[in-house]
Amino acid sequence: MTWVGATISYAVSVIKNYRCLHLAGLAEEIILGQNVENVIMN
Repeated sequence: MTWVGATISYAVSVIKNYRCLHLAGLAEEIILGQNVENVIMN
């Protein structure tokens, strides 16, 4: 594997990991937001 291929594959894996973390963070924010709304409503 050339350094170009290695760099590209590394960049892709970093981007995928970042997106997964970002999506997980968004899901947590949505869940927390719903919980807060439920507490306020009740």
